[in-house]
Amino acid sequence: MSTQQPDPYATGNSQNPSTWNPGGQPPAGPGAPNNRFGNSFNRESGFFSSLTDIRFTKFVTPKVASVVYVLAVALILVGLLFWAIASIVMMFSGEDGSLFVGLLMLVVSPFVALLYIILVRVSLEATVALVRVAEDVAAMRRRD
Repeated sequence: MSTQQPDPYATGNSQNPSTWNPGGQPPAGPGAPNNRFGNSFNRESGFFSSLTDIRFTKFVTPKVASVVYVLAVALILVGLLFWAIASIVMMFSGEDGSLFVGLLMLVVSPFVALLYIILVRVSLEATVALVRVAEDVAAMRRRD
């Protein structure tokens, strides 16, 4: 003979539906973390303390990723500017075929620059994601 669980949402049930917790997880309230593992990203350690951590327990990658991205985009755009100037100079050099090659360089170079920006962004996102996974695993190990 099997015993049935009472329906927690049935009216007149002595079990209060707001306290019924089948998973055994604590209820989320004000100030509770959005996910089960909380926010393990250590914001307390500063940039220089992360740099001088010789045991590599603090990660510096999330702190410098935005700076690296801005610098990379700036360098790519400067390179694009020089490439555009070189292609214009080539177009007016007067050599055979230089007009076509210079025009082709001028048209293709923004797409190449965009490809480089995408590659830098994806690489940095993958690196930051890997570091955040490592931080979350370290936080779970500390809790257990």
